[in-house]
Amino acid sequence: MEASGKNERSRVLTGIHFMLGNYACVEGALAAGCDFFAGYPITPANEISERMSQRLPEVGGHFLQGEDELCSIYAISGASLAGAKAMTAAAGAGYNYMQEGIGYAVASGSSNSYCGCTTLSRRKLCYSS
Repeated sequence: MEASGKNERSRVLTGIHFMLGNYACVEGALAAGCDFFAGYPITPANEISERMSQRLPEVGGHFLQGEDELCSIYAISGASLAGAKAMTAAAGAGYNYMQEGIGYAVASGSSNSYCGCTTLSRRKLCYSS
């Protein structure tokens, strides 16, 4: 139970669930303690943003939809430096756009998680700094 008296939904789903791979990525991040997500919806990673926008408030986390990928990477860097377990997701082009922010994250020592989705191979690339 949260300090405000509201019941929070469990971070870990129990039972058997059939879901999209992007949704499974979200559920894994929540089970690992992710409490802040900033993202820009871009196919095929927009399902991650969509699911995070639904699930994070249920578990007491915060969701931010940025105006672009740079906003997202800098937002999770700031959240991480403030103590949050932060994550973002993007497609290949979005990852390229985030390079400046990823360099900042490495230089500042923030601990971020990134999930990249590609349309050609339908594989997930997960990276933590």
